[in-house]
Amino acid sequence: MRREDSKLMTRFTLLFALSLVAPSIVSRAHAQTLDEPAAAPLTSSSDSSVHAHDHATLPTHVVDPEPEPLSPPPTHVDDPEDAPPPIDERTIAGWDHFELSMGFLAGQHRLRNARWSNAATLDPSVFAGAPFDRVEAYGLRYDLRLVVAHVRMTAGVDLPFAAYDVDATRTTLEGVRTEVPELKLFGFHFGIGAEYPIGPVAPFVDVLGGLDWATADVVRGGETFRVESRDFAFRIRAGVRLHVRRWFFASASGEVGLTGQPSWAAELSVGFALMAGRDQR
Repeated sequence: MRREDSKLMTRFTLLFALSLVAPSIVSRAHAQTLDEPAAAPLTSSSDSSVHAHDHATLPTHVVDPEPEPLSPPPTHVDDPEDAPPPIDERTIAGWDHFELSMGFLAGQHRLRNARWSNAATLDPSVFAGAPFDRVEAYGLRYDLRLVVAHVRMTAGVDLPFAAYDVDATRTTLEGVRTEVPELKLFGFHFGIGAEYPIGPVAPFVDVLGGLDWATADVVRGGETFRVESRDFAFRIRAGVRLHVRRWFFASASGEVGLTGQPSWAAELSVGFALMAGRDQR
């Protein structure tokens, strides 16, 4: 009886101890489950790709960057191909080319020894003195020129206007008052020369030959006579030509008359050139 009673007492004691300890164990386990995050559910690769696609296609809000302030448009754009090289590096003065030039002309004419036609009834001394020994002339000159291998071939016209003192022409011959109120000049010339280009500059020398006309109205008494002089003359011209652009140039020259009417002249002109190609020499 004692042995059975002791077993019952032992069982009762164990059950009583478990009833006291069990609630605390359960509460501690529940607290641990709350602290640990729930495990992610297992998904297949197809599900993950579908979710990724959904996230990729979701609309997003993109904030546009603020526009930069507009700079003013350039006033001038230089094209490197159009910009001319430095003037000291150009060699276009040595190219074969065709020229058309126009400019101003100033000089003097010698009419003292001119041969006048229709002057049989006039005293030759009408043109013997001043101002016909040195008649100043100012006007225009137009030239056409072909330059090939530094050889110049020129043809042109001169349109000078005589500037002289009409009062100086008044004289009395054989008791008759005589004067020359009007004098007109005109010239046609052609020439052959050479030039030697140095960069954009070409010094040149020409030998010119041409025809020079002078027409004068002589008033003798109450009558007016028109006389004309025509002479062939030679002169030498020297100067320089500067190519500012391939198609545009400026030139200055001076010349001295050897025979005929022109005594000396100075010219300042500009012109246009049609280039044929580079000088290969």
